[in-house]
Amino acid sequence: MTVVKDENAERYLVSPPDSIRMFLLYGNDPGTVTERARLVERVALQRGGADSVQRFGSDLIASTPGLIAEEANSASLFGGEPVVSLRVLDGRHNVIGALTPLLERPPDSAWLVVEAGELTPASPLRKAFEASSRAAAIPAFHLEGASLASFISATAADAGVVMEPAALEMLAAHLGGDRLQSRGELEKLFHYVA
Repeated sequence: MTVVKDENAERYLVSPPDSIRMFLLYGNDPGTVTERARLVERVALQRGGADSVQRFGSDLIASTPGLIAEEANSASLFGGEPVVSLRVLDGRHNVIGALTPLLERPPDSAWLVVEAGELTPASPLRKAFEASSRAAAIPAFHLEGASLASFISATAADAGVVMEPAALEMLAAHLGGDRLQSRGELEKLFHYVA
């Protein structure tokens, strides 16, 4: 059972334990869910030696539920471990039936990344990932307060920009909580001031 807190997610995802190869990324911040999914995919490609990610949407999985297990359990023609990514951000389809075989019998040499929207603690998808010893469930919530200010400061430092406290306060008051969107706005701003 691996549940990672939002504030520890990046550190965990950069170097997940070798036994964890299935990741559920969910929450009310779709930008962060997507950023973290891409991070896991990069780690999986580096560790597993594959050269591409197989991405699927919930529409395809709803019509072909066995596809995810088939892809995860198949050998790559070009070598490396399969990396399968599934987006179910809109919640229109229940994909737990397609994922149950993998959660019950995790493949030894495949990676699975699932991007989802908000999930309650009672959500079957979330419960299944949280119960598996070979999977991790990682939330992504909107930034606010001190975490938003810390995010702005870190983004500024990455861009080589020194922030005055008043500027940091003003940005924190006007930026939204979506990390991906906020990062884009900050990068544009820092490009102009640098």
